[in-house]
Amino acid sequence: VKKYYGVQLVLENITFEVQDGERVAIIGKNGSGKSTILKLITRQESPDAGTVSIRKNTVTGYLEQIPEYEEGMTVSQVCRLAFEKLDGIREEMTVLEKRMEELTCKGTLSEEETNRLEAILKRYTSLQTQYETEGGYETEERFSRICTGLKLSESFLKAEFGRLSGGEETLVCLAKTLLQEPDLLILDEPTNHLDEPAKDALKEALAAYEGTVILVSHEERFYRDWTDRLISMEK
Repeated sequence: VKKYYGVQLVLENITFEVQDGERVAIIGKNGSGKSTILKLITRQESPDAGTVSIRKNTVTGYLEQIPEYEEGMTVSQVCRLAFEKLDGIREEMTVLEKRMEELTCKGTLSEEETNRLEAILKRYTSLQTQYETEGGYETEERFSRICTGLKLSESFLKAEFGRLSGGEETLVCLAKTLLQEPDLLILDEPTNHLDEPAKDALKEALAAYEGTVILVSHEERFYRDWTDRLISMEK
């Protein structure tokens, strides 16, 4: 690919491929275009020449900046936003369960009520299959595993997100991203503002992550042991 910003040539002759499950670190001097590569992969930018191809239906997790959350939200609540879609499915299932219970408690049903019950049951079965397929019944196990891996203590999970330091906010948002279990995880300098224990915890969590990782980092100590390949950018 080739990429300009205005008249400035930022990227030229960039060609590489990342396989499923591979962990790749993109390294290079400041200004070499590392973050631009990530923006091309996440479709935030378009190349001026060449193509960027990602397998269809790939779920991508990308953390670039810390979003703002509702005042008073705890760390646990922010992390559990990763399950927002699954929680919505579960809520609809609960509503449908109540409707089915109300109808079946009536005893003998009219033809209209029978048809309504069948329609509700069909919708409920579809939702239940989707909930199970997308890991709805494993959310608590996932939450516990990721929080333990990143060493997020019970007291820390109860803390107000808005009162955290920049490094702590980054770690929480990384936890939320990991909880979403994306097929492709893209991280741009994730160790910025993290202290050494937090870096070690993140490193361990990423080493255990089973998806594909593309990482931009300047810290060799962080990516050296768990990445499969380095892509070096020349300025």
